[in-house]
Amino acid sequence: MAIIFQNVINVFFCLLGMFIIIVLIVRFCRNHFSSIKEVEAVITDKQSYDRRIMRISQPPFAKKEYIIIFLTEKKKMFFTVSELSFQMYNIKQKGTLKYKGNIFIDFVV
Repeated sequence: MAIIFQNVINVFFCLLGMFIIIVLIVRFCRNHFSSIKEVEAVITDKQSYDRRIMRISQPPFAKKEYIIIFLTEKKKMFFTVSELSFQMYNIKQKGTLKYKGNIFIDFVV
């Protein structure tokens, strides 16, 4: 009975690991091998927050993350952007959003 349970657990974690690897491969391919898309969009929200990063080789530190949320005809999209892009765009601005997968390229007003 215990051996069967161990085998079931091993199969479960093996399938979970394969699923995670497949998701990471699909995400990588979508970001790097997809074409550049342009859509009309409106900026609906901007957010910034401190992300704590902990590494073994150095003490913990905070890194500022900037996110802009766009509303297109089909869906709501969000991208991590640089501080300069974050400051340059305002909420309710309309323009053409250019992106590749989950990577923000440009927003032309």
